[in-house]
Amino acid sequence: MVSNSSLFFPALARRPEYTGKGEGKKSRYKDYSSEIEEDCKKRCVYCDISLGEHGFEGMVLDHFRPQKHFPELVDDPQNLVLACPKCNRLKWHHWPCEKNIEAPSHNGEIGFINPFNEDRKFYFEVDSKGNLVDKKAPASYMRKLLKLNRSARIQIRRRRIIKNAISLLSQECTKNLEMLLYDLKENTLTLDDAIRDLEFWILKNKKIKEMSDKISNHESE
Repeated sequence: MVSNSSLFFPALARRPEYTGKGEGKKSRYKDYSSEIEEDCKKRCVYCDISLGEHGFEGMVLDHFRPQKHFPELVDDPQNLVLACPKCNRLKWHHWPCEKNIEAPSHNGEIGFINPFNEDRKFYFEVDSKGNLVDKKAPASYMRKLLKLNRSARIQIRRRRIIKNAISLLSQECTKNLEMLLYDLKENTLTLDDAIRDLEFWILKNKKIKEMSDKISNHESE
């Protein structure tokens, strides 16, 4: 499984107060768009795709507790989250739990994880191929209903994993080549050792290029 916790489902926290149109003005839910987008770190809270990965085509505001069942929360920013259009459509008016504003958003079997109340990494993890894997309920319910392992999302997660690996390899190469250069200048390395180390990092650099080409090929498909 992917161990870098910064890659997927970052922890979210709401700001102390939402301003909407500004003090003294009545705000509708769409007036909170930019603030909700920032609080959700510009990612869909369900499939975790970022605004950039979505081609900057825009996200939508999702009423976490659907307005059909909770009309009193329509313009409440505390009930708004960011979602990609596909997840928003798939979630729609679904709310399998009690239609009570005080009731939990899931019962430990079905329902939805509130990303501002619970750490989604306790419920989901991502394997090396980009598949979302259930850790505990209601992850399975959400994954199936929202089709969180649809092909496009798997590819985006794989690309994110590969890009992160490239970045780490690139940093490692740069650091070790700088150390190699320093050792040569300080005459603390024999020529044979320097050649051996240089050949090793040249191979590492080729690996980076292969991984970069893999991403480019996926993006051109």
